[in-house]
Amino acid sequence: MPPARERLLVSWRKPETVLQFVVMVATVFFVFKGAGGEPSKFFYLLFLPLIWIALRGGFAGAAVASGVVQIGVVLAPKASRCIRWRWSSCKRSWPRFR
Repeated sequence: MPPARERLLVSWRKPETVLQFVVMVATVFFVFKGAGGEPSKFFYLLFLPLIWIALRGGFAGAAVASGVVQIGVVLAPKASRCIRWRWSSCKRSWPRFR
């Protein structure tokens, strides 16, 4: 196993990594749900935990954190619409991967 991958797997056992993940998810939630208004005005807030993770976790941590942000940016607007509407109407519109 490459050393970077091994280091990334070991880092998930650290409390700091769990805290970083929680802060990243909370920031994505705040940008899309908590701030109100237009989320694109608050995208800069996503860089704060990203920078923290990149400084502490190196390239591997930054890559995983960027993936979490991208998944959040893609799914958060869709999920917030589905929560406001009835869930059954949103199930059909989610992308299906085959």
